[in-house]
Amino acid sequence: MQTVKLRGVCITFSRRKVFAHIAFLAFFLLVFLVLTPIDHLDFYTHNKQLLQFYESGYWRPNFLYYLIVAMASGFSQNMHLLSIVAAFIMASSVYAKWNITKQISHLFFGDQYFRHLPFAMLFVFSLPAAYNNWYFGQISPNQWHNSTTILLMPFALLLYFHAYNYIFEQNQKSQCNVLYLSILNVLIKPSFLFCLMPVMVFWVLYKGFSNKWIKKMWVFFPALLILSAQYLILYLPAFKSAAVLSGDEGGVSFSFLHVWQHYSDNILLSFLLSVAFPFTAVLFYGKVLFSSRLFLFTLALFVVGILIFACLTETGSRQFHCNFIWQAIVANYLLYWVSAQLFLRHTLKTKNANKMNFWNIARFYAKSKNYSALAVYIMFLLQCLGGVYYLLRMVLRNGSYA
Repeated sequence: MQTVKLRGVCITFSRRKVFAHIAFLAFFLLVFLVLTPIDHLDFYTHNKQLLQFYESGYWRPNFLYYLIVAMASGFSQNMHLLSIVAAFIMASSVYAKWNITKQISHLFFGDQYFRHLPFAMLFVFSLPAAYNNWYFGQISPNQWHNSTTILLMPFALLLYFHAYNYIFEQNQKSQCNVLYLSILNVLIKPSFLFCLMPVMVFWVLYKGFSNKWIKKMWVFFPALLILSAQYLILYLPAFKSAAVLSGDEGGVSFSFLHVWQHYSDNILLSFLLSVAFPFTAVLFYGKVLFSSRLFLFTLALFVVGILIFACLTETGSRQFHCNFIWQAIVANYLLYWVSAQLFLRHTLKTKNANKMNFWNIARFYAKSKNYSALAVYIMFLLQCLGGVYYLLRMVLRNGSYA
C-alpha cells in the first residue's frame, strides 16, 4: 500500500491493484486491436458506415458511437486509424462495464457482494449448441463483436441501477440520472430502452395508474421523443435518410420467430443454453430468487427483451441482422449477475464469504456436502470458462463468432 498527499488529501492505493487495472486495460486493448480490423465483424462495418456518413451527409440517429470515433480520430478516413481508435474505445468500455458492475454490486448488496463476481461476469457465455455454434441462435449474456452494444453496456448498467432506485426505492436523487442516462442510451443504441420502458409502464399499471406514478414516468419522455424521431429518420419513406440508411424496403414488422428460426434449428434448446445458469439456480433456489424484487425486475426486463426479439424484425436487406436481439443480451447479463449474487449470498454462510476465490467456494460447497449449490456453481463456472474459450477462439480464428 502507498499513500500520496494531493492538495492536503491523503489518497491510499495499492500498487498491486494499479498493476491489475493496467493489465486489464492492456489485455483488452490487445484483444480489440486484433478484432477491430476484421472485415466481417461489426467494428469494421461500423467504421465503414462512418465513412459513408461523411460522404452522404446522413448519419444514423443513434450517432454517439460514430461521433466519438470520428472526434477521437480527428475525422480521419483512414480505416487503420479508425480501427485503432475503436479498439481503445472498446477496451475502455469493457473496463467501465467491469467497474460499474462492481459499483452497483456494492450499492445493491453492500459488503455482502462477491468481490470476484464482476470479473467473472465479463466472460460468462451461453453454452454451445455445437462445436461451431456458440453464438448464433443463442442469447448470450456477453458478446464481443458489436461495437455499439459494447459501448452501451456501462450506460445501460447505470440506467438499470438508477431506474430501479427511482421507481422501486422511491429515490428522487436518481430522477435526473434516469433522465440523462435514458437519453444517452438512446443516442448510443436504444435497445435497452425497448425492454425498460415497457416494464416501467407495466409497473405503473400494476400500481393503479395514479397521478403519482404517471408523473414519475415523465423522465422517460425525452428519450421516447428521440426514439420516435429515430424511427422516422430510419424508416419513413418521406425522409431521404430512410432510403440511404435503411434501404428502400427498410422498416419494422411483426414476424413471430422469423429471425430466431433463421439462426436456430431448435429454439427451445437455444433458449435453455442461453439461460443455463439462471435456470439451474431457479430449479434449486427458486424461492430465494423469486423473493427478491430486484430479481423479479430483472427477470421482467429479460422476458420483455426476449419477446421483442421473438416478435419483431427489420424488413428489407437488414431483416437478418438481428438488430432486435441486443436488449435481450443486455438483460441476460443482468439476469446472470443478480442470480449469481443472490445464489452466492444465500448458500455461502461463512465468515468473509464475499472475499472467497472461485476455488475456495467450490471447496466450501464440497466440504459442507451442499451438492445442489455445487451443481449450480459448477454450471456458472462452466459458462465462464466457455466464455474465455470463446473469446480466445475469436482472437485466434480471425474473429469467428458463430
